[in-house]
Amino acid sequence: AQTMELHFSKHHAGYITNLNKAIATNASSFDSLSLTDIIEVAKEQDVLVRNNGGGAYNHDLFWKAMAPVDGVGQRSAALEQAITSAFGSYDAFEEALSEAAGSVFGSGWAWLVVGRTGALSIMTSPNQDSPLMGLEAIPILGIDVWEHAYYLNYQNRRAEYIAAWMNIINWTQVSENFESYALEGSPVPSLTEEEATTAPPPEDSDADVLSAAANGDTLRSRQLAEADAPVVFEQAELPYAYDALEPVIDAQTMELHFSKHHAGYITNLNKAIATNASSFDSLSLTDIIEVAKEQDVLVRNNGGGAYNHDLFWKAMAPVDGVGQRSAALEQAITSAFGSYDAFEEALSEAAGSVFGSGWAWLVVGRTGALSIMTSPNQDSPLMGLEAIPILGIDVWEHAYYLNYQNRRAEYIAAWMNIINWTQVSENFESYALEGSPVPSLTEEEATTAPPPEDSDADVLSAAANGDTLRSRQLAEADAPVVFEQAELPYAYDALEPVIDAQTMELH
Repeated sequence: AQTMELHFSKHHAGYITNLNKAIATNASSFDSLSLTDIIEVAKEQDVLVRNNGGGAYNHDLFWKAMAPVDGVGQRSAALEQAITSAFGSYDAFEEALSEAAGSVFGSGWAWLVVGRTGALSIMTSPNQDSPLMGLEAIPILGIDVWEHAYYLNYQNRRAEYIAAWMNIINWTQVSENFESYALEGSPVPSLTEEEATTAPPPEDSDADVLSAAANGDTLRSRQLAEADAPVVFEQAELPYAYDALEPVIDAQTMELHFSKHHAGYITNLNKAIATNASSFDSLSLTDIIEVAKEQDVLVRNNGGGAYNHDLFWKAMAPVDGVGQRSAALEQAITSAFGSYDAFEEALSEAAGSVFGSGWAWLVVGRTGALSIMTSPNQDSPLMGLEAIPILGIDVWEHAYYLNYQNRRAEYIAAWMNIINWTQVSENFESYALEGSPVPSLTEEEATTAPPPEDSDADVLSAAANGDTLRSRQLAEADAPVVFEQAELPYAYDALEPVIDAQTMELH
């Protein structure tokens, strides 16, 4: 119930609120347009319309397409026939959807869609994009694999969430989506539109459950997992105890983040490069990261995840041991941003503006000057030698969701108190200014940073999750409500034990 309550009342409600604010700035362009009309042309609109419009519409389909386990209904004859025609069997369909949902790297969705020919297929989309954008296809069923959809209950075990979710698909509603809308070439209407209606009460049936692909784990990486791949990189010890960063980052989050997420990236990187070991002979992790965009997606994603987290762990310290900025770093910050406060505001703004999963970075460019960058998923500024990162904040939801839920701004503000300035100063002077990447903890030569000195760090308010400077300015306007969030068609705890009430409320 907790997940459902959070998911619905915070995340989904936030998308609708921000969509109304965004379109209020150019209301005449959206006169008489339904939400589905807006979604169809969203890729041509401002990013705030695209992101928040997608979030509003996708979640409406998500809520409608779920039901309590004892009320999931039956697939209609027409839908059953279409599934068999497209996939061979229901089991094959479920396996394909599970595989797709497991393969989404970062934040996104997996969909059952109807194409222009009327045939069914599986698609994925990043962040809050929808197959309906650009009229690619008409989605009739979607599973949300943003971490906030399941993390309180399942943590890093996305596969378990996917497998359990298959039990709560509202097949009565999905059959209606297919026959009454998609086969007629019409998008499924949104619950937030005035004409939205509630689906008829579902009938009883059972749903099969198959194992799903692990988070970020495609069929290929599961096949690789069966090989006895040699260990190339090993996870170094965390330079402090799991509870050392409390109250900013709780021990459970640290343990899961380090022992499951980061460890998983290193394991999967080793498996990925084992298939072409000769290409990686004698390469350090930083060498691999520099050319990662030219490599297989598994090398790029898992190599980035391995390296980025090494920098993340090193660049944090307990509140009473964060050290001082060196004179050289202090001067560089002042030169680039005007003051430390302005730097902190810029980094907070960047971290808050990342939509979906990603990072915000303090980097050193080719001229030696500091600047702020963001990167999606596990990409790094070091990829393609864009810049050398010396400090990064992880804004994947798994980095903070157990403690902060949807309150990313609070996490960012608190995180500013645990920056290890002794280490970041070393990253700047000993490596970046010399044109060298900061070495990874996972490399054999990795060393532990010297014990930090004591100091305090200022804390400034950060941008809300997915909330850029522009959207905060819009928030100050008394924007008219264009779309309103419809009532959830069941109680927050109705989908338990699959989705808990807290996640639903936040979502």
